[in-house]
Amino acid sequence: MEGAIRLLSELKQRRTFQVAATYFVIAWLLIQAGDILLGNFGAPDWVFKTLVLMLALGFPVTLFIAWFLGESSDQARVTGGAGASAGRNLMSVFAAAAVTAMAVTLVWLVWDKFRGEPVGSDPVREASVAVLPFADMSAEGDQEYFADGLSEEILNLLAGIRELKVSGRTSSFSFKGKDVPIPRIGEQLGVAHVLEGSVRKAGDQVRVTAQLIEAEGGFHLWSETYDRRLDDIFEIQDDIAGAIAGQLKLSLIDSDGRAVSANSTDSLEAYELYLEARRLVQGRSLEGLERAHELLERALALDPDFAPALAESALTWLMRSNARITPGDIPLATALSEARPRLERALALDPRLAEGYAVGGLMNILERDFEGAESALARALELNPSQSDALNWRAINLRSSGRLREDIRARRQLAKIDPLHVSNLFNLAIGYILAGDEAAAMAEARGMRERFPGIPWGELAELEVLEAFGRLAEADRMGRRAIEAGNEVVRSAAGSVNFMLGRYEASMALAGVEYDMALLALGRVDEALAAARDRAVSSPRDQEAAHGLMHTLSLAGRHEAVLAYYEKRWGSIEALSQYFGFDTLSAEMIPVAAAQYHLGLTEALEDTMAHWRQRMTVPVDQGYDMPYFHAIRARLEALSGHPEPAVEFLARSVEGGYLDPLLQRMPSFSMLRNDPAFQRVVERNFELIDIERSKLDLPPIEREQAAPPPP
Repeated sequence: MEGAIRLLSELKQRRTFQVAATYFVIAWLLIQAGDILLGNFGAPDWVFKTLVLMLALGFPVTLFIAWFLGESSDQARVTGGAGASAGRNLMSVFAAAAVTAMAVTLVWLVWDKFRGEPVGSDPVREASVAVLPFADMSAEGDQEYFADGLSEEILNLLAGIRELKVSGRTSSFSFKGKDVPIPRIGEQLGVAHVLEGSVRKAGDQVRVTAQLIEAEGGFHLWSETYDRRLDDIFEIQDDIAGAIAGQLKLSLIDSDGRAVSANSTDSLEAYELYLEARRLVQGRSLEGLERAHELLERALALDPDFAPALAESALTWLMRSNARITPGDIPLATALSEARPRLERALALDPRLAEGYAVGGLMNILERDFEGAESALARALELNPSQSDALNWRAINLRSSGRLREDIRARRQLAKIDPLHVSNLFNLAIGYILAGDEAAAMAEARGMRERFPGIPWGELAELEVLEAFGRLAEADRMGRRAIEAGNEVVRSAAGSVNFMLGRYEASMALAGVEYDMALLALGRVDEALAAARDRAVSSPRDQEAAHGLMHTLSLAGRHEAVLAYYEKRWGSIEALSQYFGFDTLSAEMIPVAAAQYHLGLTEALEDTMAHWRQRMTVPVDQGYDMPYFHAIRARLEALSGHPEPAVEFLARSVEGGYLDPLLQRMPSFSMLRNDPAFQRVVERNFELIDIERSKLDLPPIEREQAAPPPP
């Protein structure tokens, strides 16, 4: 007892209690500040934990050193003078300095860890995962669709967790059957964790093995094997998703504050048919879609209230339609009438079915209801932020609405979630073309070619960039190389390039989009009109075919026929623009306005021009800046009776790379044919075409074919 009293007296004399109190106060303040600031700056949890641990470990060290400093202070008191006061101050300063030094050390460690990241980089978050397709380990090897479906179901469950970034299906499934190291997968997909597993199904029994791997180091964080009856498959999905959430310390709560759980049906056979159908739908081939439709009809016969199957059935109807962005041949009206009740039933049964809202968004796009599509797709992404179809369709809807900047942002967002989604990357390159950003478009296109050497879309994207900005010789060489290597996807674009070069026979041989224009240039007017009409009749929902027919009729001088087709097909300028959206940048107005101008329909022309000018404010405000867009603006000004801005826009277009051998034949420029400024632009257009032709060892273009027909 007496020894303890002496120890306490000694601690007091050496002011160790004062140092401890000072340490505690400063440490407490640092912990409070760290808890607030580190979270706001997005620091990982380990940073705050390390701060607390360092402060805890530093306490006994500080007391130990303070004891000896206190001894120096006692000696100073004996000898007298200011040394005692200095010693007391030194101990207080030391306590503060010790705590501050540890905090500074921690900050330096954090900065040193992350200082290598460039500004604007997107570091992998701890709460991120990619779900790889599970391997089929069944004895017959015939359960691949079941393994894929189980993987996708787990992916969708995890995507319902608000705090978790989940890589999109397209990217995750691109590694199927490939021997790629986990760290490489994590790097390519931008995720910190990878879930992989296997499925072995025999009779009514199933064994599912799943393991969560830390991507950077390849360490296994969790693994489990589930031996259950097939009836328990939905419980297995919930268990796996719950285990992952537990490992990542996340809550299985969706955006509506409800528990995330698997969609279920009482019919296991219906569920298996649904999984097999969904795998076919993902392939997007017409044959696969028709087979998927049959499987889903069988599933719904077994369970008419299976909401996901109803939504998927609606999707098969829409995808088999003959709309512009779908591969089928069923009349769109028929597809819509069949899809709508299925989708409405699905959402009535499950109001939180993300896939249902995504399909609803696609339905609205096909109906040209852009606002309805935006609302439905936003709801789908609220429920499942990693729903690749919803992200892709939303970007399509934004572009059709003329909202280019938002479209590009949506494409970038999808590229982060689904970085190997080739279709999205292609459309992102096209978005940059529309914005007039040649460098960004080319970087995206060449990046695609490097990352996906066996896929044709990278070459097509680069060809589109070269064509859009007038680099015709390069485009021609690339197109020829690609076709010789078996890339048939580029044929249409290569045909367009040959038309712009004035190589009309080559253009027709490639069946390019300028096929009718090439026939007109060769004086084969009746053939051109017949080809355009046949295409429009055989593909009544094809926007490009409808626009091509009007443009061909206009260039052939058949203005009465243009207006007859327009009146029969749409009946009003508002209906015309609603049908096309902004997919043609309002170029559908040109043949109608030119026909009204040449036929002297002044009042109708004024109404058309007023609507057209108001409509053009959208793409102008949205930053459309590609050369072809300025050619459209030139036509708007010319038909409005404004020659100077018309020539200015046309010159800007030509210098940017929009080259057209039939430029002076355009009916929309007929009022400018005697204008010297217009003729200079036309001649500059020919000069640039000849420059590109010379790079291919071709003689100058024949001007006679490009001359306007006699009045």
